[in-house]
Amino acid sequence: MGMITKPEFSLAVFDLDGTLVELELEHFIDHAIAVTTRLGFAVPTRERIHHLMRSHSIEELFPPEARESAIREYWHAYDARQIPAPRLIEGALATLEDMVSRGFDLAIATARSVHADELREILRPTGIIHHVEFLSTWWETGWTEKREQLFGLCREHRVEPGQAIMVGDSIDDMRSAGACGFGLRIGLLQGMHTHEVLESARPDYLVHSVTEVPSVLDRHKGR
Repeated sequence: MGMITKPEFSLAVFDLDGTLVELELEHFIDHAIAVTTRLGFAVPTRERIHHLMRSHSIEELFPPEARESAIREYWHAYDARQIPAPRLIEGALATLEDMVSRGFDLAIATARSVHADELREILRPTGIIHHVEFLSTWWETGWTEKREQLFGLCREHRVEPGQAIMVGDSIDDMRSAGACGFGLRIGLLQGMHTHEVLESARPDYLVHSVTEVPSVLDRHKGR
């Protein structure tokens, strides 16, 4: 009787905003303007804020002497419930369906600070929830990166990090997955950061859209 070979990967973790649903960048720029105004700092142009977000240097909104407390206020004052209703990225559902057909368990790891049950209802009209087994959010965690979040998802699914893949559009998605020892990291250019920023985190693959993930898996398998 032949031995049963385990698949190389069994868990696929997706970021949410900029990965499966459109990144509402104008909304986040509005938040940056509101915080800098409330703290009494000079408010940059929307173009400047957009550049800082894309280049992963949002802390430069604030003067060096006030940066630590201001950036903490920037994150803690944010109400994720104010994000506009999610708009599904074209082709995202087809990618999730493809992943399920390959035998993957699917999870979402998002930095949104809302309860997972509330987010589930927010996402229900998109159809995402039909395919995703588990949602992980930053609700009442105090997290500022996804490392513990990703470790937790691996424990929840009883897989080693090396059996998991991460798909996301931010440098934190790639860095945290790398620190956890994820077996494969796929960076997407359709979301938050520039090519140069994402490339600096050394993902295994860097593609434009979530729709390219199945073909990346085929290429990787053929190596």
